[in-house]
Amino acid sequence: MVKYTNTKANRSKECRQKKINFVHGQGKRKHQLQRDYEQLKDWKSKLKSYPNKLDKIVADGDTKAKKTMYS
Repeated sequence: MVKYTNTKANRSKECRQKKINFVHGQGKRKHQLQRDYEQLKDWKSKLKSYPNKLDKIVADGDTKAKKTMYS
C-alpha cells in the first residue's frame, strides 16, 4: 500500500508541475497522466473493498462447513 500512495502522490505532483488540467465529458481527450491517476484511484478503492469481501466469504464458508459436518 505504501508504494501505491507514493505513486499516487508522484502522479498528482507531476500533473501540477506540468499544469495538466483534468478533463471529463464528451469531446475531451484525457492526458495519459490523468488516465494513470484515475486507474490508481480505482485500484485503491478495489483494494479497500477486498478485506470485507474476504471476511464475508470466510464467514459463509464456515457456516456451510458446520452444516455439512453436523448433518
